[in-house]
Amino acid sequence: MIASDLVRAAVAMLFILTVKEHSPWLLYLLSGLLMFASPYFTSGRAAILPSITTPKELHTANSLTQTTQWTTITLGPWPRV
Repeated sequence: MIASDLVRAAVAMLFILTVKEHSPWLLYLLSGLLMFASPYFTSGRAAILPSITTPKELHTANSLTQTTQWTTITLGPWPRV
């Protein structure tokens, strides 16, 4: 999980290169790399969640995880002014 997150952080930092250079191929490449590394983190998080919560808290933890994920997916692409 940590290795996957470090890879995702490095790839996300490379998106800075796309600010000045308008290279669609670089956006596609970085997006693909980011999506390739994400399932390893997501499955690791899902596997460890029952170990770090009590059975009573598991439903709330899963709900918070999904709510956070879908909120960032929804709000992430909105343009900033």
